[in-house]
Amino acid sequence: MEQLLGQLQNKIVMSREEVNTINNYLNSKVSLIRDLAEGNSF
Repeated sequence: MEQLLGQLQNKIVMSREEVNTINNYLNSKVSLIRDLAEGNSF
C-alpha cells in the first residue's frame, strides 16, 4: 500500500495532507474488506 502511494505521489504533485487522506481512506477500505472476508469464511 505504501509503495503504491509513493508511486502515485511521484506522478502527481500532492501535499502531505492529501497523501495522508488517501492513505487513511485506503486503510479503512482494506479493514472493511478484511472484515467482510473473515465474516464470510464460515
